[in-house]
Amino acid sequence: MTLTMGACPLNLQEGIKIFHVLRARAFASMYGGHALYRDPIQRLAVKPEVIWNVEEGLRLSEEAVEEVREERREGGREGGREGGK
Repeated sequence: MTLTMGACPLNLQEGIKIFHVLRARAFASMYGGHALYRDPIQRLAVKPEVIWNVEEGLRLSEEAVEEVREERREGGREGGREGGK
């Protein structure tokens, strides 16, 4: 599904994938080495959604992250061309 908002078409499926990958990477960066995640006792206080995001982010390869960053950059450039037609 593609929506057009102004001059920038937005592919929702691609946007959701990009969001999930980059969010997981951010959670891993912020909390992956934190005691709240690493310490089994403290980890009990962490929401399951946070743990899931950290684990997803830790599993991601640099190539996977760069791939979605490139998709995000390409989407912006393509959107500019389509919007100008």
